[in-house]
Amino acid sequence: MLPNQSTLIDGKVITHSEFRTIQLLVQEKARKQIAAERKVSEDTLDGQMRFLFKKVGVKNAVGLAAWAIENGFNRQGNYSPKNKPAHLRKKIAGPVNKKKK
Repeated sequence: MLPNQSTLIDGKVITHSEFRTIQLLVQEKARKQIAAERKVSEDTLDGQMRFLFKKVGVKNAVGLAAWAIENGFNRQGNYSPKNKPAHLRKKIAGPVNKKKK
């Protein structure tokens, strides 16, 4: 599913076009394929990718793919916070039973 507007993922605002780029990247599409599907030049895509790397705090496409998987994208490019690996999901604090001394 592709959002019509921006999406908040891991505290970062991801635009519609960035979201689509991430989807294609996690599907292991080549740079040329991503540019063609997004209907932009490869140079434009490169600039957008560099901006996206800085936004999410990674150095390259491999880092972006890892970030995406860690934050709820699956290998088919579908996004859901429920896709986030269990060990990375925030635990919801429940009642704490403290022993009295």
